[in-house]
Amino acid sequence: MCRIGLEVLHVAQTEMQFAACGAFLHILKKDLVPLNNYSQTFLQTILTSLDNRDPDIASAWLDTLLDVIDLLPKDIIKKDVRQLKPTILMSSSFSALSSKGFNHRHIQRIKKDILPIVQSLCQDVEYEVRGCMCRQLDAVARGLGLEQTKCAILPELVELTNDEESYVRLTRFRNCGDILSLLDD
Repeated sequence: MCRIGLEVLHVAQTEMQFAACGAFLHILKKDLVPLNNYSQTFLQTILTSLDNRDPDIASAWLDTLLDVIDLLPKDIIKKDVRQLKPTILMSSSFSALSSKGFNHRHIQRIKKDILPIVQSLCQDVEYEVRGCMCRQLDAVARGLGLEQTKCAILPELVELTNDEESYVRLTRFRNCGDILSLLDD
């Protein structure tokens, strides 16, 4: 796929998006390009495509990311996926967790592969990243369910509520009601 094709993929039709998901995974499985090149082009495109407004497309890209994470070396995952902007990681892709196409296997993989990234972003040194996470924790919590939210997300919520930056605290308070409706007594 040429560079121009990758740059316009975000406006492509649904069928093309699904085909690209399969092609990107196939390229990695068959080792058709060096891992460094894959990381710089295909992985970055996958990460960017997670922010698609169509929940089915976002879910397909998230599924592709999870499959790719299983195949990539840990150093590439840490370098590329963890440096990903939280708005891309959290927006449409986590909204897809509550869509009917998202099944138990996806949720288990989210817990295993992406939850540590979410927790890391909640503790990022940049206050803008922590503020963004404040806006996204309710979407993450909806996707994870009550038990995982109590164990993994609630401690992050408490820490963000007590953040040293007023911007983070204010953002957390503005979005606090969204996550509280998900919790039990």
